[in-house]
Amino acid sequence: MASKVDIWNLALANIGHKANIADPDETSVEANHCRRFYPIALGVTLERFAWGFATRRKALGLVTNPVNHWMFAYALPNQCIAPRAVLPPQSTDDTKEQPFTIESAADGSAILYTNVEDAVLKYTALVEDTNKFSHLFVTALSFDLAAMLVGPIPKDPKKRQEMQQLAAFYTSQAEAADANATHDSTYGTFIPSHLAAR
Repeated sequence: MASKVDIWNLALANIGHKANIADPDETSVEANHCRRFYPIALGVTLERFAWGFATRRKALGLVTNPVNHWMFAYALPNQCIAPRAVLPPQSTDDTKEQPFTIESAADGSAILYTNVEDAVLKYTALVEDTNKFSHLFVTALSFDLAAMLVGPIPKDPKKRQEMQQLAAFYTSQAEAADANATHDSTYGTFIPSHLAAR
């Protein structure tokens, strides 16, 4: 699979740049920009969709609840990029999603509010191991990074828009492939009512 440096070089190639980064720690202008923007681009691409390779579930830890309109307050997991669903602790499928909201505490930390006791959070986690990425995810990520590199390297506003459009296209392709790789047994046992009545 692609390494981080491969993704950097792919992003540079996407904007028509001939530089070839050999080492993630090198001090070239291109490497410095890639090192600066790659974590942001990765976060953006991960946040867009509930990628299977980045999906986690965790029983949440209670924190002090400073509000009255939600029964429980929980701390978010450290590596949480995007909360996807709050589920009851004994839930056997994902159709029992419960209402929740995310707000900031006085100290700036994120708090998840819900009315679910012992809540379990399904979320997208920060995954930095590029071996977990599909080829389509790598391609989408490279275009997200390319769109960020357009400012400091070629300085071409039209090229930035082109990169953003391609990032959106490849993200949708990667989302479809990721969704097709998942089978929820909850729906596999569905029987239409006209057959169930027989």
